[in-house]
Amino acid sequence: MKTTVKYAAGEARCAHCNNPIPVAVEAWSGHRLFFCDREGCQDAAKNQPNRRYIGENEKPCCGPGCGNCAPAGSYDLRHIHFVCSGKCWRRLQPVKLRAANPLVACACGCGREVRSGKAKDRRYFYSRECVARSISAQTWTRFGQHEPTFKEYFERYAQRHYRDAGKILTVLSRFAQFANERNITDLSRVTSKVITDYLNWGAHAGFKKVATSVSHISVFYEWMRAEGRSTLTNPVVSFIHRTKPNRCEPRPLEEDEIEFALAILEKRGNNRMLLAFWIGLEAGLRIKEISRIRLQDVDARKQRIFVLPSKNGRSRTVFFGDMTRKYLDLWLKERDPDCGHDRLLHGKLRRPATPQSLRQEFNKILTKRGSTQYGSTRTNPDGFDRWSTHRLRHSMTSRLINGGATYATIQAQGGWSSEKPMLAYARIDPEVVERGYRAAMKRAKELAKEKKPRRPLSLSEYAKQRKSKR
Repeated sequence: MKTTVKYAAGEARCAHCNNPIPVAVEAWSGHRLFFCDREGCQDAAKNQPNRRYIGENEKPCCGPGCGNCAPAGSYDLRHIHFVCSGKCWRRLQPVKLRAANPLVACACGCGREVRSGKAKDRRYFYSRECVARSISAQTWTRFGQHEPTFKEYFERYAQRHYRDAGKILTVLSRFAQFANERNITDLSRVTSKVITDYLNWGAHAGFKKVATSVSHISVFYEWMRAEGRSTLTNPVVSFIHRTKPNRCEPRPLEEDEIEFALAILEKRGNNRMLLAFWIGLEAGLRIKEISRIRLQDVDARKQRIFVLPSKNGRSRTVFFGDMTRKYLDLWLKERDPDCGHDRLLHGKLRRPATPQSLRQEFNKILTKRGSTQYGSTRTNPDGFDRWSTHRLRHSMTSRLINGGATYATIQAQGGWSSEKPMLAYARIDPEVVERGYRAAMKRAKELAKEKKPRRPLSLSEYAKQRKSKR
């Protein structure tokens, strides 16, 4: 939820009896459950699992220069900074940040300063643009003496013809690294044997993209030939060097796994992550597509979402179910209208959600290791060993195909360009296969009984029929 949320009289509801709270209340992190004055509801507030009850005048306000006390109510067990109002909570955040995290220089070299965290051996960046700039600089260092050639190819061709030119840069940097290690100074003299050695080198070094992305090197050498930089034939021979990627099997979540994930999200998550979960399960969106949903893209009345172009470069409209509608309504009540952007989802700092931020938060909530900032230490007593949000897309496809949806419906919902990639997501239930087989065989037998057996005609009879038709 955002920093603070104000509820007018009657907007907030009792967490026990679900009746409206008759007075205006304000919520902030750790203090977001409210109970009415009924005797049973107050008893429930004092006995909430994983929470504690703070009485009147029990905790002084931690706000700077405030002498009031925190209001009585139910608080999160991890809550340690008690305040009297949302105003004091907002005033407290910069004080806590300055005390815990000193300023350090941005690791990309831009000269700006950023608040550091608890980790001692970690580099800190001012923004995501600084992170991308740093990664790009590290990648270009691998090109070495061949950097001018590849930079010209990247700027003049790759950036205009590839949707994600960053991935192409990674593949080419590995090839340049191999050429530097083998002291290859002239890229125009590379032969097919060198490409074979490169593939073997990548396999032994553990670079997975080397085996399946050799086609990008082939395009580079076609550019070299077109520019007059090489007179030799293309060293990449398709049927020798190209390796087909392993066929992915459908990986939908089992029903008990879905129930387990929902139970954890209800316990440790929030309405924003529950909304992202149900969008993935009911609409089948990729995590990148979920992060890019805008407010104007969602039609809550018709329960559909307009999806911006992503992987295949085409937009589409998808539909969602009642559970997505439920958590959409809950999240829109919490979403900060003054966050400064039109994205549907934002984080605690009101920044637009990104695929990376959603992955990190899903891992923090649903996996045993918890937050990635603690390395591989298990901070959650229960959860998945590993979580992949993309499996929700597999689950949606399998549910639709087992529910009797046509291939055209599933293909349009998932945004696939053909049936072949769509079928890699669909796991058909054996019971559905058996029912379809039994029903089809039964219909075939009934049709066979309805047809009268026909006696074969002799040549003379066939000639008479032909003659009578003339």
